[in-house]
Amino acid sequence: MKIPLVNLQPQHSHLVNEFLDQCRRMFDEGDFVAGQAVKDFERAFAQYIGARQAVAVASVSDALMLTLRALDIMPGDEVLVPAFGPISSVDIVARLFANPVFVDIEPHSFGLDPMKLQETIGEKSRAILACHLYGNPCTIDQIHQFAEANGLLVIEDVSQAMGSMYMNKKLGTIGAAGCFSFHPTANLGGAGEGGMIVTDDEELAARMRRLREHGRSDEAFVYEEVGLDSLLDTFQAIVLRRKLEELDESNSDRIENARLYERLLANTPLKRPRFTDDGSHVYSHYVVEHDQRDPLATFLAEKGIEAKPYYPLPHHLQPCFEYLEYAPGSFPVAESVAKRVLSLPVYPGLKKREIEEVSAAIHQFFGVTA
Repeated sequence: MKIPLVNLQPQHSHLVNEFLDQCRRMFDEGDFVAGQAVKDFERAFAQYIGARQAVAVASVSDALMLTLRALDIMPGDEVLVPAFGPISSVDIVARLFANPVFVDIEPHSFGLDPMKLQETIGEKSRAILACHLYGNPCTIDQIHQFAEANGLLVIEDVSQAMGSMYMNKKLGTIGAAGCFSFHPTANLGGAGEGGMIVTDDEELAARMRRLREHGRSDEAFVYEEVGLDSLLDTFQAIVLRRKLEELDESNSDRIENARLYERLLANTPLKRPRFTDDGSHVYSHYVVEHDQRDPLATFLAEKGIEAKPYYPLPHHLQPCFEYLEYAPGSFPVAESVAKRVLSLPVYPGLKKREIEEVSAAIHQFFGVTA
């Protein structure tokens, strides 16, 4: 591809020598897992997000798993989840033998629709897992209000919205806990996998720290409960702490790319994401919508431009959730969005001329002038 959907090289080229120097130091010190570098990163992350506690783990899936475990979500409990988005926000509920209960999404935020919660809640409902998709906040204040009124817990999945603001607060600090991904393609991406949980509840954080090390107590070889082996390695902490210093600049680059798309695509029939430069949208994906999504993606690929649908199938229609017995048509907004969304390149370091080339190809596809 001349213009890939994601190119990580621009984010790292100026940092490689620095990372190699610290990697050599890591080998000299023999500090490979959950050492001082991880503790330093946890403190820096908590300070950036505005949370009292940050618990580093091996992946966002583990972050969600440990959060649900620490909040005592049990087999048979129901967790309300959006019907559209990354599978990690849903399959983790099933892995705990709890029941994911799908809720349709808002067409503008792609997040769980708070107006649909009342018709979905049941006697076994314990929590809401709210996913902030594409860098854009869901309507988390209304979700949180509903949860408080009905005795439910709220967990935020901030995998795709690191650094985004909502009502003057960083996402991840509004619910009982916030879970983050450090997948290389995330807004704050590592050189491998990694995750983080933030919370203001110190007892909850302490339990998460036990659970991430097999449930161990402070006494050697004594385990209070069954947990996971989910420790962030030192090299990821080194990379992520350094990249955290540049996150706001990196997100600003994404916002400027979205600004240019907003101007260049204004006269196309595409439905574009809302544009804002107030920090409430950090454009982990630049997602447009159209009924001719698949022909457009094929046309762009022929021009050497990579564009992909995130995500082409809503959760309730995934084969792995057939046992839940949802029928097509159960969640019309999620099903419509899944057929229409297309992610365009928006990564930091994307050049203006490349955005212009993407836009020109889209104009050509629709037969409109720029």
